Amino acid sequence: MPTPTDRRHPAGAGHPRPIASLTRFGTFGHPWERSLCVLGAGLLDLVEESVHRVLPRVLRRNGTPAG
Repeated sequence: MPTPTDRRHPAGAGHPRPIASLTRFGTFGHPWERSLCVLGAGLLDLVEESVHRVLPRVLRRNGTPAG
């Protein structure tokens, strides 16, 4: 697992940045939090059940901490 000083994942790299303004879906794996962010309602609808089997704890929904 990369460390915060690893050049492939510099400090602050834990924040997803859109590749283009038209980005509608995708995934982002956070290297230190060990989480997976699924972007886009359509993609989430397709993978949500499978993701919950592997990663059962939801950390955030729409950027807000999940209760």
